Amino acid sequence: MYKADVLVSPGEIKIEERQEPILDDNGVLIKVEFAGICGTDLAIFSGNYRVPLPLVLGHEFSSEIIEVGNKVEKGLKGKRVVGADPVSYNLKYERQL
Repeated sequence: MYKADVLVSPGEIKIEERQEPILDDNGVLIKVEFAGICGTDLAIFSGNYRVPLPLVLGHEFSSEIIEVGNKVEKGLKGKRVVGADPVSYNLKYERQL
């Protein structure tokens, strides 16, 4: 289980406990250590940029790979990675959880 700050409506964030995603053979599981807040996040939070809710904000992040799928190079575990995924990708990922 992990905790996520979830925007449930403009200006309202709730902390939720979520199940860790099931890792497929080609995937990696990351532990987010830091997430930035960008202008798009602020616009989404205030309701000035409409997206389907609920939504976990913070698509610019630094993290560590903590688990790798069966078909992924084992040496990647423990590596630090960053992401700056567009919001549309973040929405797709969060809906899969």
